[in-house]
Amino acid sequence: MAEKVLLKENLKFLPSLNLLPEVAFGYWLSGFVDGEGCFQSQLNLFGGKRNRPAIQPRFSISLRIDDGRVLDEIKSFLERTYELNCNINTTYGQGKYAPMARLRVSGWKNCYRLLPQFERFPLKAKKAFDYEIWKELILLAHGQKERSRRENRRFEDMLKLHFCLGAVKLYGNKKEVGQDG
Repeated sequence: MAEKVLLKENLKFLPSLNLLPEVAFGYWLSGFVDGEGCFQSQLNLFGGKRNRPAIQPRFSISLRIDDGRVLDEIKSFLERTYELNCNINTTYGQGKYAPMARLRVSGWKNCYRLLPQFERFPLKAKKAFDYEIWKELILLAHGQKERSRRENRRFEDMLKLHFCLGAVKLYGNKKEVGQDG
């Protein structure tokens, strides 16, 4: 118990990540996302307009709750640098699962505003495959706002990317899910 109190007391003396220059923080964040980030899309079968299927993009970072301060600094950086909205939720695990804190960026507009982070400071590990598919999904949705006959075709393409993103997570890289790379 005394060790936990000592750890909490020492944490407040650690330097803030936000003291890093923007470029240094940008590189640090991309490296951190390579290990801890998650590029996702969620399929809502009856959640879209006119009760049609809809796909929603999300980006998240989940950490143990005692590392939540790092998420606060990332949130501050993203909101300040890219003018996007993100939130932090906490969940309390049951059994062997520790309490977690999750930073989440969701919605087409916010996810689109996040793209420059990873274009300017590229990912270097396997997460780069996830990002490329996720980015293609975001750009596909962002590129065509008008309603037209092509909307169904566009949704089909988005659906393919949604499932491809899930397959990359399962199998590790694009070649294993039958894509040329």
